[in-house]
Parts: sequence; C-alpha cells; structure tokens
Amino acid sequence: MSDLLFMLQEEPAIATFVAVVFGLLVGSFLNVVICRLPVIMKSQWYANIKEILDDAVVNKEKTGIEMVDNGTYQATPDAPLAAKPYRYLAWPPSACPNCNHKIKSYENIPVLSWLFLRGKCKGCHTPISIQYPIVEALTGILVGLVVWLYGANLETGLFIVLLLGLITATFIDLKHYLLPDEIMLPLLWLGLVASFAGWVSMPFEASFLGAVVGYLFFWIVNFVYKTLFRKEGMGHGDFKLLALLGAWLGVNAILPIILISTIVGSIVGISLMLFFRHERSKPIPFGPYLALAGVIYLLFGASFIHQWVPPLWLT
Repeated sequence: MSDLLFMLQEEPAIATFVAVVFGLLVGSFLNVVICRLPVIMKSQWYANIKEILDDAVVNKEKTGIEMVDNGTYQATPDAPLAAKPYRYLAWPPSACPNCNHKIKSYENIPVLSWLFLRGKCKGCHTPISIQYPIVEALTGILVGLVVWLYGANLETGLFIVLLLGLITATFIDLKHYLLPDEIMLPLLWLGLVASFAGWVSMPFEASFLGAVVGYLFFWIVNFVYKTLFRKEGMGHGDFKLLALLGAWLGVNAILPIILISTIVGSIVGISLMLFFRHERSKPIPFGPYLALAGVIYLLFGASFIHQWVPPLWLT
C-alpha cells in the first residue's frame, strides 16, 4: 500500500488518471444519492407529520395524507408514504422508475453507457436525464484537477470528500430547493476537525472563524430581510453551506465566495428572466453558486484570488 502511495506521489500523471477514473465511478453513485436522499428525507418528514398532526388539515396534493371518519389521518394509495420509498442509499439496486428495468453493470458505466444507450432506458426507451453523465463527468474532472494541483496525500483526499459533498448538494438543491443537513453538517464538522487535527494546512483559528463568519453573515442578511419584508430572504441551508466552506477554506475565503456567487447568481438570474421568462416570484436556489465559488477558490488558490479581493484575516 505504501509503495502504491509512493508511486502516485512520484507520478502526478498516473495519480491524476487514477483520480479521474475514481471520480467517474463515484460520480455514478452520487447520482443515486441525488435521486434517493431527498426521497428518504421527505418520507421521514411525512412520517413525522403523521405522528404529530391530530387535528390539522394536511395538503393532500403534497403529502397524500387525508383525514378519515374517526379523526385520524391515513395515506392515500398514491401518497409518497404508500409508494414504498427508498430506505437506503445503496439498496435496492438501481432500476428505471418508469418500467422497473433493472440496471445491469454494463448499462451503468459512467458517461459511456448513457452515450451507448443514446440517453434512453434499454427496457422502455424512456429518456434518461442528462444529469447522470454530467454528474459523472464533472466528478471525474474535479477529482482529477484536485489531485493534479495538490498531489496524492491526506489533504487531497479530504478535499475530494468536500468536492463530492458539494456536487451532491448542488444537484439536490437545483432539483428540490434543498440543502440536506445530512450533507451540510458532517462536512462542516469534518472541516473543523481536519484543521484542528492538522490534517489540512488551514490553521484552526482561520477555520473556526470562517465557519462562524460564514454562518452569521447570511443569518444577519436574512434577519434584516425578514424584518423589513416579513418573509424569509433565503434558505437556512445556505447559512450552513457558507459556514462549511469557511471551515474548509478559512475566513479569508468568505468575501471572495460571497462576491463570486453573487455575481454569477445575478448573471444567471437576470438571463433566466430575460431569455427564459423565469417568473420573479419563483425562487432560484443559491446553493449551487456558493458551491461553485467554493470550488473556484479551492482550485485557483487564495494567492490568485486575493490579488483582487483583500483578505479578512491575515495569517
């Protein structure tokens, strides 16, 4: 094992190739997480609703729960609870949601299988979302870039964990307007522990301040907005996402991440309204832009970005 690690450290090209292949394979599993985790979470929420609601009227279209004659609630046949949702991320094996065709191993090769099948299910020819090859290719590219830039070491391995979490959270947020605590909180704590234990080069003081400043910044912005307009200005998942980015990248990363995400988000939002008739009242998830800004900061480095954006904390 030590000989393999030594070879990867001495041969950056081989290490990068291995990282890309690893990223492609893991990206295939990330698609499963993106698909199943929100379903599992919503199923748990609906179960909790059933336990605590005894006299409230539940929105049947959203939950599939209705009141019966004896004053209790039950799930309708087409309710999410009655549909036997996923209970585990890795089981049962993947299948087409339309015809239940079991996905064979040769149909699950990252990117290539989607191209070979021409983006359609082999069983019923239902179109397969382009999300699948995008996630797989993006994961492979980003993992390869991190290994190429930082080398094969413990810190790089931890950065890969961060990237995998950000990719998963990004695509869940795009589809469900949701940044799961199951991803946000473990990544936040891992970033703090990694800096405290010396597993990464980030000083613990900068990591701790990054988490605090990142969370409080959006909390204050949302508090002011809510006070003025009597409604939430942003989701609380964004607080946690900026906090975890601060924990991993340090307090100096907070301002660049806010600026980059705001600029990119504004450009995309304005473009959607001008060219795609996106309604102003319809929310746009901000998590993907925060994640993108964090990845840019990680890949391009503090010294490059801080030529334009001054650091908040001098280390």
